[in-house]
Amino acid sequence: MAKPPPEQRFRISCEVDVGNLGPVMVALAHVEGLTVTGSELITDVPKYKGNADRSAHHIKAEPFLEEWMKDHPTFRALEAVRHFKADGRTAGACYTALRMMSGDGRLKKLGEGMYSLPGVKALPAPKGKKTRVDKKPKKQKDVPAVEFALRTMRRTHGRMSSITLKKHFENDGRAPTGVGPVLNRLLDEKRIKRVGEGLYEITPKKTEVKTNGAAVEVAANG
Repeated sequence: MAKPPPEQRFRISCEVDVGNLGPVMVALAHVEGLTVTGSELITDVPKYKGNADRSAHHIKAEPFLEEWMKDHPTFRALEAVRHFKADGRTAGACYTALRMMSGDGRLKKLGEGMYSLPGVKALPAPKGKKTRVDKKPKKQKDVPAVEFALRTMRRTHGRMSSITLKKHFENDGRAPTGVGPVLNRLLDEKRIKRVGEGLYEITPKKTEVKTNGAAVEVAANG
């Protein structure tokens, strides 16, 4: 028995908008020998062109800033950033323009976040705000740290905690971190002793008193 010849057919795809779907389906149904086997809904989401248009500016950042500076000869960086953002530009682009223009002399940096055109006086300081003046550190006394520590401890009957001693160092214009080495040195020299956790006491001095020709050590308060 002879093998039957292969059958051939085409699957045709076409697109139609939603409004014309009904009439097209009716028309296809009347085509002889054509069977509609399925359909697929395709949804196209149009891209918003606003951001794309703004991303490619015809005027570069530096000329854009220069044009704005004609009406703002003295300004703060944040004001320029707001102007950039209002035009769809980034804060980074603004700061780059400020840096480049400050470097080549087209812009003068007055201080932290303050700029002006060359030759323009700076803005006056806002009223009601005092200029911050850093306090000068207290001048350290000529008394050595070891003697200062002993003198301070004697004022409290020869006993004091390391925390309290640090406060006295700081009030005298000395570094509180110097208390630890001072205490260690005094302990090594046996001029003080540890009597508790972080608590120290001056070791009483010993003096020699002769009794019947013999020297006797007698403890005395330091």
